[in-house]
Amino acid sequence: MLMSNVLFLDTKASVKSTLLPFLSANLPTEGWALVKIEPSVKIESDMLVICTLAGTDLGENFGYHTLDATGSNDILALHTEGISNDSRIIPYFALGCIKPSSSGGETRLFDGRKAAAAIDAIPGLNDVIIEYSALANPQARIRYPLVVTEGERVVRYRSKVETNFIIKSGKFSEDEVYQHVDAIIQSCLLVSHKWEAGDLLFVNNLITLHDRLPFTGHRRMLRVRYDDTLNARIRY
Repeated sequence: MLMSNVLFLDTKASVKSTLLPFLSANLPTEGWALVKIEPSVKIESDMLVICTLAGTDLGENFGYHTLDATGSNDILALHTEGISNDSRIIPYFALGCIKPSSSGGETRLFDGRKAAAAIDAIPGLNDVIIEYSALANPQARIRYPLVVTEGERVVRYRSKVETNFIIKSGKFSEDEVYQHVDAIIQSCLLVSHKWEAGDLLFVNNLITLHDRLPFTGHRRMLRVRYDDTLNARIRY
């Protein structure tokens, strides 16, 4: 059954004929698409089957990880997924919920196109350049202006963390850069998704940014990244 950005998918049915048109209709324009399946003892493998079928349209390969975590009082830094990769931005990713947290943990998506227009409207802010790296691979560094043009103007960004380094800030201080950009992106909310077991959220990483709210209790998630040069585990 199809309802706007949400598809209730019977995995026993013809997944491919239903799934691919749904993703094609939503990811390029809306930036996200939610697939809901019935939870089962093989929920993780069911999700990987769906992600593999989706991948025929979303990339040449994908990497995946199961993420287990117990509680967090912090908001996960607002970011473009894979921004510290020294090759290119991951075009699409998916998050699947195997076991939801007791409370909280919503994933929020933000419109990078709308945010880019707002940044471009502030003189000097779109001249800012930030260098990104990751603790797991500190020697790999890549620089992005806040706004890039990839067919359309979109934001490339990660909120302030220790592995960011501002190369060019113009007339703004470092704190002012983050304050301005975070506030702009927060005003461009697309969706705040409350997780349920069986949810599989596909995201167009080229036109959105995302974060995660604090949560309590244990949760188990599946993360899939398409065309991830660092973790290409499945090829088609």
